[in-house]
Amino acid sequence: MKFTVLTLFPEQVRSFLETSITGRAMNKGIFSLDTVQIRDFCVNAYRKVDDTMFGGGTGMLMMCEPVFEAWKSIVDPDASKRPHTVYLTPKGVVFSQAKAIELSEI
Repeated sequence: MKFTVLTLFPEQVRSFLETSITGRAMNKGIFSLDTVQIRDFCVNAYRKVDDTMFGGGTGMLMMCEPVFEAWKSIVDPDASKRPHTVYLTPKGVVFSQAKAIELSEI
């Protein structure tokens, strides 16, 4: 099984997953991990990914273009089936044991 994580912190994700049970599973070849630096897909000179909040309010918002371009970089346009994509967002479904079981069956 292959996992690809799009992130602003690829070293941190890799370091975290290379320890404990997941690290042993990776070493045994049960799954592999690739990380993609979203900043590599920025079009501005500063590699800025933060965007202005729409409708006011506080918080951080990522530009959609770098995220989408990073996602497109890992998708084979000639493949008949696209990879299963999980997009983490505060407005998404809560990750529970039931959701983990559901995702494991895909």
